[in-house]
Amino acid sequence: MSPNHRTRTNSFFFYLNPSSTDDEAWMQQIAFENNLAETAFVRRIDGDSADSPLYTLRWFTPTTEVDLCGHATLAAAHALHVYY
Repeated sequence: MSPNHRTRTNSFFFYLNPSSTDDEAWMQQIAFENNLAETAFVRRIDGDSADSPLYTLRWFTPTTEVDLCGHATLAAAHALHVYY
């Protein structure tokens, strides 16, 4: 395979939600607009410890919420570890 060979990937998007919203209709609309395999929504839980923050994580396809998305979970965990 040459360096210029393009491969298909399982694309995703994750959204670090700074607010406390957990509006399912809003998340579904964002996932629909992204039109990727999955969109992950990461939200910090209010009232948690600053020393060890807790987060929720939800995953949506363009049409429905799903139980798990491994690659988006790993990317979100990496971003939280590096940047937060």
